[in-house]
Amino acid sequence: MNGKPGVRSIAVLLFALLVLGPTAATADDSLDIPVRGYGISLGNSSRFTGLRLNFSDRGVERINGITASIWVPGSNPNSEFNGISLGLLGIKGDRFNGITVAGIGMATGDIHGAAAALIGIGAADVTGIAVGGLGLGVENLTGVAIGGLGVGAESIRGVALGLIGVGAGKRFDGFGFAGLGMGGEEFNGVFLAGLGLGGTDMTGLFIAGLGMGGDNLTGVFASLLGMGGEHLKGIFVTGIGMGGQVIEGITVAGFGQGADYFRGAHFSLVHILAKQELKGVAVSAYNRARHRQRGLTIGIINYAYDLQGVQIGLINIVKTNPRGLKVLPLVNAHF
Repeated sequence: MNGKPGVRSIAVLLFALLVLGPTAATADDSLDIPVRGYGISLGNSSRFTGLRLNFSDRGVERINGITASIWVPGSNPNSEFNGISLGLLGIKGDRFNGITVAGIGMATGDIHGAAAALIGIGAADVTGIAVGGLGLGVENLTGVAIGGLGVGAESIRGVALGLIGVGAGKRFDGFGFAGLGMGGEEFNGVFLAGLGLGGTDMTGLFIAGLGMGGDNLTGVFASLLGMGGEHLKGIFVTGIGMGGQVIEGITVAGFGQGADYFRGAHFSLVHILAKQELKGVAVSAYNRARHRQRGLTIGIINYAYDLQGVQIGLINIVKTNPRGLKVLPLVNAHF
């Protein structure tokens, strides 16, 4: 051992940590070198600046520097960790500033900086980057969140990625990706989901593998099967169909579309149904305006109760036209 002082020093530090650690049921049960509160700390020091090695954290008040523990932490109310915090089995505290890494999980108040846990992270507010092997659950996120399975938060401002899902209880501003589904109240930004997307107010670019729905949809939307909402405004493309109360803008559906009011340009292979008014351009095999048509329809069969515009198709029907002009081939019109 005479030729290896480094090995002896490390052995002494590890021995002191293991001896002091399990007996450190209260704070400030530690060996601090060279003076108390500064330098190197072995044990459960509550306030320390420097390198701190502990068995299990409990009753911590403020740590500045590098701290590492190996056992499940106890209660650390009103605690603050500044610097690098490492926990083999877990980390628990009130506020973390810097880099925080837990071998299993993390339960904290606020996180500012970068945080990662093998299983998951639970926190109040996160500002920075947070990565959970399985998932993350936070109240407010500002920055980037990555969950192996999912991410859930009351409000998100930034980027959230989940292999299965992403949920925003109130508001999501930024970019979101979910392998399966995503849901929330208000979305603003760019959002992609493997299966479905749902929200109350959705503004931006939205792409879903199967379908999506919401109350108010504004922007560009695309899905493989269908979409629906109360008020749709923008560009909408879907493989099967779409429906809503008011649809405004440019819409393309593989099968059909239905709404109380249509405004803009609308295209479907089979059917477009306006329960109240069709205003603009509609192109499908069967265009039907139960009450009013204002504009142009092109199809095999065109029907309108009242027409202010033109119908082009094999059969064109206008119920309020004079006798002899109610049903015409090729073209029907009324202004």
